[in-house]
Amino acid sequence: MSLQTGLAGQVNLLVNSPNLIMQFWDGVDTTNNGLIEAGSGVWDATTSNWALSDGFQQRYLAESVRGVHGRHRHRHR
Repeated sequence: MSLQTGLAGQVNLLVNSPNLIMQFWDGVDTTNNGLIEAGSGVWDATTSNWALSDGFQQRYLAESVRGVHGRHRHRHR
């Protein structure tokens, strides 16, 4: 468990399992800009619009993932 305070206007409690990757939905942003902006975009296995918690490592949706998107948090898989 960790506390994330690097996103403007948010404090997130991240709860993850050792065998999962925590990724954040970054919408149409496919660049490593250090921000997680969410928003609309294409959600598929070939678009790198998922970021790690630092916002810098853009990647594709992992097979074993907890995805965080929008202002509501959901667990996938």
